Amino acid sequence: MPAATYLSIPEKNFIKGTPGGIMSRFSLSPDLTDKVVLGDTSDEAPALVSHDGRLFLSWKGSGNPQLNLMFSDDDGATFQGKVVFGDTSPHGPSLASQTDGLFLGWTGEGDGNLNVAQVALFADSQGGFGIEGLENKVVLGDTSDAGPALVSLNGTLYLAWRGSGNTQLNLMFSLDNGATFQGKTVFDDTSPHAPALVAHGDELFMAWTGEGGGNLNIAQVAFFADTQGGFGIQGLENKVVLGDTSDEGPALASFDGVLFLGWRGSGNTQLNLMFSQDNGATFEGKTVFDDTSPHAPALAPQADRLFMGWTGEGDGNLNVAVVAQSGGLR
Repeated sequence: MPAATYLSIPEKNFIKGTPGGIMSRFSLSPDLTDKVVLGDTSDEAPALVSHDGRLFLSWKGSGNPQLNLMFSDDDGATFQGKVVFGDTSPHGPSLASQTDGLFLGWTGEGDGNLNVAQVALFADSQGGFGIEGLENKVVLGDTSDAGPALVSLNGTLYLAWRGSGNTQLNLMFSLDNGATFQGKTVFDDTSPHAPALVAHGDELFMAWTGEGGGNLNIAQVAFFADTQGGFGIQGLENKVVLGDTSDEGPALASFDGVLFLGWRGSGNTQLNLMFSQDNGATFEGKTVFDDTSPHAPALAPQADRLFMGWTGEGDGNLNVAVVAQSGGLR
């Protein structure tokens, strides 16, 4: 396996149309735009995903461990249809969109078992739409001391987490919409926090905050397949260890062919964002926002914009804002 590459990223804003701006397809500003501060609060990081043209936001309660979900059908301007589930977690949940539905992943309260369920949605002929509840819930034997990461790639659902009582990173997959999971792989890499997953093109990437130094790491997940139909996770490759550090886990997003990495600072709570145009080999365009959070942010592309969600510092209010725009190419 190739040795890890260490990178130090200078702080520089790459804004469309400015001299030296590399991102010709994007408008990336040091200011968050169209920010919405919600009345709902959380003690942990939220999850954010786009599914069938709507933006979904999930979180655990503030002062209570109940899981919540609501949606926006106007590109994050307003959120509605809030549902409070009976399921609970001490950590932030994760969301994944795939062709067959919307999925929620979380670490169960008490035992720490990983849970995955499909979100049941309803729609009527009058244009009504809402969240009905959770269905087809699976409680796995694997446990974690942090929240899991969940993503869909080419119809396969992937679940990543750090161990319980240990900090090793794990990954497994489901070929049947979360009914069963298989191919569990335990990596040598470790993290005190939850990892992040993203489907980028036809590749799967994992990011995490390294144990000890708190450096951000990103690597591509390598798979194997044989002529007999066998498929599995081979390991991590092309790992890059960044000079930037965090006291929480990172967030990943794929937006118009560019890989985005978001995080909160180490020793400070400012939110950060940078991007890679070469599949994670190098990162550039680091932007430090004035907005702050005690927890990890969430990233999700929706139409021609990239959204960030976070739990505000102090009050714990949920925030959603636009962090990048494609310039109308989508």
